[in-house]
Amino acid sequence: MPSWLGPMTLEQLHRLIRFVGIRLDPNTAARSITVANLSDLQRSWPISSYAASILANWPQAFGECFTRLNGKPPRRQGLPKTFKRAYVYLYAVIKDDVFDPLRQAFEGWFVENWTGAVGKRNRWLSEKLLDYIRWRPGPVVAKKLGISLNRLKQLVEENVIQGYKLIAPQSLRVYLVIAKEEVDRIDVSLLNEVTLKDVSRMLGLGKIRTRELLMHLFPIAPRAPSVPGQAGWRIRRVDVENYVERRAITRVVALPEEHQVSLAHILQFWAWRHMEVIDLIRDVMASKGPELVGALESVPGVAGWLFEIKAVKAWVTNHTPERATYLSIPAFATLMGVTERVGYWLARNEFVKLTRQISQRGGCGAQIHRDDARRFNERYVFSADIAAQLNVTPQRMKVVLADEGFYPVSGINNELEKCGKTFYAKTPRLMDFLSRIKVVLPQRNI
Repeated sequence: MPSWLGPMTLEQLHRLIRFVGIRLDPNTAARSITVANLSDLQRSWPISSYAASILANWPQAFGECFTRLNGKPPRRQGLPKTFKRAYVYLYAVIKDDVFDPLRQAFEGWFVENWTGAVGKRNRWLSEKLLDYIRWRPGPVVAKKLGISLNRLKQLVEENVIQGYKLIAPQSLRVYLVIAKEEVDRIDVSLLNEVTLKDVSRMLGLGKIRTRELLMHLFPIAPRAPSVPGQAGWRIRRVDVENYVERRAITRVVALPEEHQVSLAHILQFWAWRHMEVIDLIRDVMASKGPELVGALESVPGVAGWLFEIKAVKAWVTNHTPERATYLSIPAFATLMGVTERVGYWLARNEFVKLTRQISQRGGCGAQIHRDDARRFNERYVFSADIAAQLNVTPQRMKVVLADEGFYPVSGINNELEKCGKTFYAKTPRLMDFLSRIKVVLPQRNI
């Protein structure tokens, strides 16, 4: 038995047994604590036996009583409604100091297990105790982490943070609760990822415009599915802030001068091509484009950049758009002289490196760096390219090469073999053989 029972008087011990045996029993918790004919063994025995079983395994069994009263799954409601009269009796009736171990044990259980509502106006629980509570409301956690509540819900759906939802029994509102250790454990880098909506707001651009620029300004941004059937962009916050902070080194003005123009005005009223917008932003970031003379106070992000009109027009006159650094899979297939189906086969089998993983139904925005396309062209040759030089079929060329001991790195009995697009590694031995039979491989401008 617990040592703190020693100083109790007989009357205090009697009150303790009635409290534990009646209030903490889920079957009798709602009954009155005053029981008639308590001297009768048939009435007192169940109460005293239940109390003895709790006190014999103190304090674990005491905490388990509140767990049972809390219910499964836990309900989102206040302490008095959840524990009926036990909570009020513990703090308002048995106020003697000798019962402090009961309150301390309850507060220990409360900190670790309570998921319901509790406010700083609580008359009995110390406000400092709320700082140690394990299960934190979603809005409190979101504020501490510096992210929105919707972003926190997305992290929970992606299993980045472990949490669960509670439903209030009366209003049926859904509440999100997060364990304190999850908040301490989470990788800060994951919180530094922002969604497409956040990028649009930070750059001051519309959602459609942001989606058009996204892969060019943030080529390594992943797109991981968070909700079945949907995929959300996840861009590093630091990459977005690099563009936002570019305006921090310039003066901020309320209105532009007559000889100045903002990027927002250019996007809305000037007939610019898509790549011109991308190249202007890149040149400004690299300090190669028109000088940034200021930023509009009312327009956030890059949309508020201010330029001299003459400088922008001069830049457009001298602008020679570069070829795109990243290629889509269909564009890569066209450069290689193969079908899109072959291009996707090469991508799925990792013969070329992608910016993101592709799904079975399509590319999902996956792209190939132009350097990787050049690298593939330098390493491999299609049997169809060799066959075209010798005026034979790719299947016949495959037999000829096999007789010479050359075998395709693309494998056998696959869809590439069926469409005659098997390919070989450009080994010195193969290149020597091709030079002897006077085969000149086509030069691709990649």
